[in-house]
Amino acid sequence: MKVILLDIENVGLTPELLEEAVAEEDIRLVVCYGKNAPKVPLELVTMVADAMRQGRCSFHHVPTGSNAADFGLAYHAGRLAVTSEEPLEFVVCSNDKHLDALVHCLQQDGFNAHRAGNGSFLDSDKHAERLILDYAIKLNGQSNRPKSKRTLRRSAGAFMKQQGRNGVTPEAIVAGLERLELIAITASGNITYHLDRLGGPIPDPLGDDLPF
Repeated sequence: MKVILLDIENVGLTPELLEEAVAEEDIRLVVCYGKNAPKVPLELVTMVADAMRQGRCSFHHVPTGSNAADFGLAYHAGRLAVTSEEPLEFVVCSNDKHLDALVHCLQQDGFNAHRAGNGSFLDSDKHAERLILDYAIKLNGQSNRPKSKRTLRRSAGAFMKQQGRNGVTPEAIVAGLERLELIAITASGNITYHLDRLGGPIPDPLGDDLPF
């Protein structure tokens, strides 16, 4: 199940995105808000109420204060990470880069997690996969590639900064390369590359092959 952690004070929730989120059976929407309570259009009340009864949608008020909603998201992410009996993917929807620390902690615990900024958070996984594959293509054209996980993470961060891209951490890029079996990482942190796989279809976590 994909868990959408939404900081409504930072990233708006439009009626269209709310409808899209609660209509998906494999999405759990967690919204934290302070003084600006989310508005649910009348035509979506029944759909949202059903999703709330099923535990797929929840709204949490937090006291107003500096980073209050961020602390709320971190709490609910940790609670779900500990109590859920099914595999979870976390998408932290905020433009606040300091929430990359939450993403990093989730990844360190073995979860697939990344941060998404403005735009449709439902498309954020496709955005992340595109970044991962763009970086893999760049690596494929290099003869001198990073030899360790630490230097690969640093290289991925420099690549995203150069491209002016944000919303996905370097840790997520490295984890994505490993998930797509484009690299293998030893226990000591050394990297083995399998970029020849870019010449054929790569298994796509979204359900389809990505042809290259």
